[in-house]
Amino acid sequence: MIRGRDAVEGLKIVVSGETIVLSGKDIPPYSGIDTGLFYIPKTLFSYIEKVVAEKGRKATLSDLINVLAKENLVGHVDVSGHLWQDIDTLEDVERARKLYWRILARNLVKESDGIVSRYITGGSL
Repeated sequence: MIRGRDAVEGLKIVVSGETIVLSGKDIPPYSGIDTGLFYIPKTLFSYIEKVVAEKGRKATLSDLINVLAKENLVGHVDVSGHLWQDIDTLEDVERARKLYWRILARNLVKESDGIVSRYITGGSL
């Protein structure tokens, strides 16, 4: 489960099976938190227009997700156990840069690698 600032600030989601059924900042209990990556095909752009027409300048991503969820049009990918970093500030960018190298190094080290390869990539000796 996500903790700290990311859990407080993140857009929470409620999942049923493979489908997101609800999203919002304040919806306990929740199934997870979005990682900020969304794919919206052109065929669903009319829903964006609908939400903006209804909510105006106060329309949010959560409003769109909830409209799409009512029609079972929102899926998700479970990334539990994978590293990710929410980026809202310059400090977050710095943390993400460090995290990127940890992810890269972890994926470069193979079980068959020798001590030199593990040292160069930052893997455990």
